[in-house]
Amino acid sequence: MTLKMLLMLMVLFISFNGYTKIILNTCIVYKKGIDKGLVLVSEYHSVEEVDNYGMASLKIKDELEILLTASFIDDNQFYGPSNLIKIDGQLILRKKIVQNSFFNKGIHIPLGVSQTLIYQNDTGHMVELSITPEVR
Repeated sequence: MTLKMLLMLMVLFISFNGYTKIILNTCIVYKKGIDKGLVLVSEYHSVEEVDNYGMASLKIKDELEILLTASFIDDNQFYGPSNLIKIDGQLILRKKIVQNSFFNKGIHIPLGVSQTLIYQNDTGHMVELSITPEVR
């Protein structure tokens, strides 16, 4: 009887680890008009829940869109989801993909740690993105 219970608990534990979701707590601060001395600021806070390799879209009107893809970085020393998250993304500013943004190589963020990324171009636009990954 105890062997069956132990086996059931192991199967249950394995299935929960397989379906761990990544929570992305994000904050976008979008500033424009910096080059003219006039600063217009838009701020957007969001909590996105994605699967491993899932995508989230953050949008401020038609001005700015950020596409994020989050995944666990495999760690062969531990069983279950890793505590390090890889985030890839695209920055789309005024319907044009920005090639040299803060997502060129992807970023690695530990769970529960906030990281702030800043992009500024020569036309007076600045995007500040803060990301804190967590799991559910």
